[in-house]
Parts: sequence; structure tokens; C-alpha cells
Amino acid sequence: MNKSKIGRIMMIASGALIAAFAVTFCVLGIMDVEIPTAAVISIGAAMLLICLPVLLIGERMFRNKSQIAANRRKYDNLPYREIEDFKAELNAVRDNYAADSSPDKNTVPKLKFTGAEKYFDFDVLNKGKIYYACLVQANNRLFKKTDNAYSVLPAVFVYSTEEYYEENPYALESIAGKIFEDRENNILKNETHYFTNVKVDESLTDGHEVYITTLMVNRAHLPLGYLSNSITLLIAEPLTCSSAFIVDVKYLTENLACHIANRNRYKNIVMGDIEKYSDYPVIEVTDHARELDEVRKNFLVDVDDDISFKDDKIEPFGDLGKENKEHLYEFTYAYIVESDKRSDNPYTDESLFAAVILYSDDEEYKRNPRALKKIADIIGGLDKQQRKENFKEAVDYRKHTLSDVAIPLEWTDGRRVFLSGALIMKGHLPAFHISDRIIPVVRTNGINRMIYSIDKSYWTEALISEFVHGKTEN
Repeated sequence: MNKSKIGRIMMIASGALIAAFAVTFCVLGIMDVEIPTAAVISIGAAMLLICLPVLLIGERMFRNKSQIAANRRKYDNLPYREIEDFKAELNAVRDNYAADSSPDKNTVPKLKFTGAEKYFDFDVLNKGKIYYACLVQANNRLFKKTDNAYSVLPAVFVYSTEEYYEENPYALESIAGKIFEDRENNILKNETHYFTNVKVDESLTDGHEVYITTLMVNRAHLPLGYLSNSITLLIAEPLTCSSAFIVDVKYLTENLACHIANRNRYKNIVMGDIEKYSDYPVIEVTDHARELDEVRKNFLVDVDDDISFKDDKIEPFGDLGKENKEHLYEFTYAYIVESDKRSDNPYTDESLFAAVILYSDDEEYKRNPRALKKIADIIGGLDKQQRKENFKEAVDYRKHTLSDVAIPLEWTDGRRVFLSGALIMKGHLPAFHISDRIIPVVRTNGINRMIYSIDKSYWTEALISEFVHGKTEN
């Protein structure tokens, strides 16, 4: 039985005893039974001395478990986020922490073992400063999910007070890796030997001042209740305080909390996808129109009678179907002209990115979507002023509200082609990045006339092959 259940039982039992005591004396009062005042006071005091501590301890145990569960529910359901400015995020965390005037902020349950005092020096919570840190090693139980909030266990981290690491926290990973690889010959050799704020040899840090320290990890301070990423934030003062503590997740920005919670999981998904498609067979597309029709059929299988989407492959785009009950969806190919720079990197976040695309509802371009590249090349050769003259505004993925700007007919052999904004989800693309510029897309008709990427699970094998091998560009 875990401590949260014990806490709940303690709360119920102590509450029941107090209620029984009150009811008993009420009944005796109604029955005019005389009870000596001293006896009432003695019994009441005894009940309070017994029940109140039990109630408070039980409530604390249950509440801490609930906090871990609440954190996990929140950050498990939020997508991984790439951090563009680590220093700005760090400063925001420092501001959040400083704004909390509670004397008990960021404390952890204190363990009792020989020499424990130096690892529970809570002065650092007021004197210290928040820095990025990188995991070196930890008790194995810290990598497992549990709701036991009082499972405070040791872990070893490296961190630095230098500004360089405020902007480049993942530079600490290589230092942590070197120390761990040589653990049989360094300070990690004896796993039961704890230490705090020891300077790392500069031969491992390229001359930077880096510290290695043992700290006690409180699961309730972690986004998911366990160590889910190598990088975290700790509060330390290496010159005057012996302890360091991981910063409670409640002080983190949502961007950082999502990043820490989901980065490794996201990387594993991406790496699995990259491996899946790295040796994908070459399959020649003989009829693009037929392949597109297969995509359409696969897609519409996941649309119910109310034309609303059944699964989370479309969910990030909102409930598009219900807004367009009386309308069908148009399927075509799009050529990605410009997009967010993160779209070429599979390890950036999995959220939507904006793009400027070329598309056509003309059957000729459904049969031969690669012909759109010729038009894209013309657009690419225009300077900013020429783009404005031809399209009234610059071709810029940041202006993804751009919608259905007609391409001059002399560029298209008289066929209708449009320049438009589109929203593309990284997870929809094989290997999570743009390896080819031609993709199948769906356009919603009606009030919400937008163009979206289609999840790769609906693509045909031939289209996936063409995409991962970059047939349009090669």
C-alpha cells in the first residue's frame, strides 16, 4: 500500500474519531447524562492530541501524492516544446521563484542518515541562485513512475554559475557524459559516498567552471514525478551553502516544463520514425492522381457521419469537421515554397508550423504535382519588391493568413494555381521533417477555408517513398 492510500486512511480514521467523539457527547447531553467537566476536557484534549496530528500528516501525504498526479496529468498531455531562448526562460523562472514569499517554498522532506545535514541545508533556498543542471547519474527508482511523494532519493548533477551555460545548457551533457563514462576511476566510484559542490577538472570542461554535486530529489518537484530529461533547473550557492535542490516545477515556465517533461520521449519517437524510414524502399509513383485518391479514401475512413474527426491525428487543428458539416474536403498536392526554419530539423517541437505553399485544383497538377516546382523557382527568383508587385505582399511563412493569391496565368500555361498559407504538423511528415517539397494536403471548404497537412498514416507507400527520397528535389 503506498503512502497516499495510507494518508487517505489516516484522514478518514481521524475524522471519524473526532466526529464520533462530538456525536457521543451530543447524545449524552440530550439524554441529560451528567459527565464531569474535567473528564470532558481530558477526553477532548486526548482526542485532539491523537487525531489532529494523524489528520495533518495524512492530509500532507495525500496532498503531495495528488500534486504529483496533477503535474503528470498536465504535462503528459502537453506537447514537447523547443526552447528558442534558454536564458530568457531561466530569468522568468528566477522571477517566479523570487515572487514567492512563502518561508517553506521548495523544501523537501528531510531524510535521516549520517551526515544528512549537509544535504538538507535549506539556507540555499534563500541565498542561492537558479541555474541549469545536467544529470550524471541517479538512483534507478527516480526513472520510474510512482505517486510516492516521499520517495526522496539521491542523484548527481553537474551545473555551472557561468553565463555561457544559461544560454547553452545542453553543453553540460558532454561533461556529464565524460564523468559517467569514467565513473570507475572518479568521484562516482563509491555510489554510497555523497558529496556536494565539487569543482570538475577543467580538462573536462574546456576551462569552464563547473560543479558536480549530489542532491536529494523530491518527486513532487518534477513535471512528471520522475527524471524525464537530462537537463533540469536547480538552486545552488556553491561558495556558502552545502546543498542544492531541484527547482519546484510550479516556478518553471510552461515552455520549460513541457520541454523537460517530453524531450526524451519526443526524441525517442522521432528516432524511431527516422529509423523506420531510413531504409524505406524506392517505389516509383506511376499515377499521382490515383495515389491522391487513395489518400482521400484513407483519410475519410476516420471521418464519421457528422464529418468530425475521430482521432488525434487531426485534433491539433481543432474540430474542423463540425464547422463544415455540409461541405466536403478537397484533396490536392502542395509545393512548400517557404516554411519555418524548424521544419527541416526533426528534433524541434512537434507542434504546428506555418508554411507558404503552391497548390492547384486543376487535375493536371494532381497528375503531375512536380510541375509546381517550376512556378516555385520563378517565385524564388523574385526580389522583395517584385513579390509585392505580383502578390500584394511578400511570400513569407510568418504571414500564414495569406490565402488563395492567384499566380499569373503566363507562369502556369493558363491553369489555375494559387499561393496560400498552410499549417503543417511535424508529426504528419515521415521522419518528422521536410525531406521533399511535395506533400498531399486537405483543404476545408466553407467558413474556415484553410489548408492542412495530412498525417502520414493516410499516405500510400509510394508517396512516402517519393517524400523520404526527395524525388522532387533530386
